[in-house]
Amino acid sequence: MSNLYPPAASAEASPSPGGEPFAPPTWWSIVSGKGGVGKTSLAVNLSIALAEAGARTLLVDGDLALANADVLLGMAPAPSIESALLGEEPLLPHLLQGPHGLELLPGAAGSQLLAAVGRGRIRDLMSSVAGYARHHDIVLLDSPPGVGISVLELVRTSHRTCLVLTPDPPAFTDAYALLKLIQRDAPESWVGLFVNRCRDGAEARDVVERFWRASERFLHCRPPWIGWLPEDAAVGRAVRTQDTFVLASPAAPASRHVRALATDILHGSWERSPEPDLADNPEETI
Repeated sequence: MSNLYPPAASAEASPSPGGEPFAPPTWWSIVSGKGGVGKTSLAVNLSIALAEAGARTLLVDGDLALANADVLLGMAPAPSIESALLGEEPLLPHLLQGPHGLELLPGAAGSQLLAAVGRGRIRDLMSSVAGYARHHDIVLLDSPPGVGISVLELVRTSHRTCLVLTPDPPAFTDAYALLKLIQRDAPESWVGLFVNRCRDGAEARDVVERFWRASERFLHCRPPWIGWLPEDAAVGRAVRTQDTFVLASPAAPASRHVRALATDILHGSWERSPEPDLADNPEETI
């Protein structure tokens, strides 16, 4: 992991308004090799599950020019969000308040200027976010899909990265390509695999084992498997109604899997177990 932004485990605790020290937050980037694999839906629902569990959570929509985390949450950013993301206005007034104390820094929609930003602007933006994020436990960065500069910069910013893929061959291939670029651009990064839209745990395991065979042979690495999500009608319903499935359908299998991942993030469970719970409807742990 890059030390460009030391909001992390190695940073000193910052004093809170009440005088107690805040522990430095853990930064996670949520990435995918291609669009349409459910990455933003996972990021939004995971951030709510973390906040619901009591973690002070900040979700940052890293797809600065084509953002939609706010859409999934039924929120509307101020028109001046583009100026704030370009560094022309302070960020703090643009934070949106979500369920269970979740805070969202939205992106803009259809901004040519933000679509063209380089590494330097992204670094400046993340440095500004870090100044506020010291009051949080978890920072989730929902990256743009693909293998662009902004994706790799957000990975370098993070302590841990969740690489989302599906059983579909294009998603599988593009996830492998992204991991290859992460190894080249940010070789110290910790990357975990999350498989979305599986029929069942057996299919999720098959996808991961095929991915491991390729990554071990050609990249000489075996990314940990941190979770999976079954096909679930509750997910599509929530997207269409601009709701979140963890709140609209808390007992749905997808909701229970996301809460299981939130538990693992808070407790580092995958470091003790070689694979996540393969049950279609895992038991609640939060």
